[in-house]
Formats: sequence, C-alpha cells, structure tokens
Amino acid sequence: MYQGYRVKINGNIVQNQMIVRGSYSVQKEKRVLDSYYDTEGVKHEELSPRETAIINFTIRDRNLAEHAVIMKILEVENNVEVEYWDDKKLVYNIGYFKVESYKIEHQNAFQKDIMYKSMPLTLREY
Repeated sequence: MYQGYRVKINGNIVQNQMIVRGSYSVQKEKRVLDSYYDTEGVKHEELSPRETAIINFTIRDRNLAEHAVIMKILEVENNVEVEYWDDKKLVYNIGYFKVESYKIEHQNAFQKDIMYKSMPLTLREY
C-alpha cells in the first residue's frame, strides 16, 4: 500500500515536493553476465535471472537549508539501502543501490542563502 512517498534513501524519505513533477521513473532490467559472438557473428548474452532497478528523478530548485537535507540523505553513495515504490507491482521494494555521480550547481547567492539548480539523480541497484 502506498504510504505517501516514492523513495526512501538510508531510511530518509525524499519528500514528494522535492521531486520535480514528471521526473520520477523506475526501470527494471536484467544484467548481462556474459556476452560473446559466435563464428557466424551472432551475439549471445547470458542474462541474470534477477531484474535490477534503475531509479531516476530530479530534485527541484532549492535553497541552502533544503539542499543540506538532500546532501544529508545522499552522504553515503555506495551500497545505499533504498526503498522505492514499484508501480508495476504496487508495492515498496527494498534494494541496495549506488548513487550515480551528480552535479551541484548554484543558481544564485545572496545575503546568507544560496539557491541551487535542479539536480537529476540516478540510483542503480546492485
């Protein structure tokens, strides 16, 4: 049953209002364990029996305080426990993910605050 959030990273909910509308997606794929070409030039692949998830979403423009919350959630980037909403099975799944590299950009700085540009994120399951 949906509990009001789409993704939780290391036990911390990424609030829905921090995710750009229309940017959240989960893609499932089977990993290629081995591939080779035979003597006829035909490619053969051995696939993992288990599907892994790739989660993509964009964090919206934010101020320094909101940015600090996001950076706290993302402080661990490898072997990260992620709970995410699976729209196919209509349940939450839990897995271990790597946070792909991301870019932090300033939009503006004034007085005692910084505004940050939106930031696309990709989480790739091990």
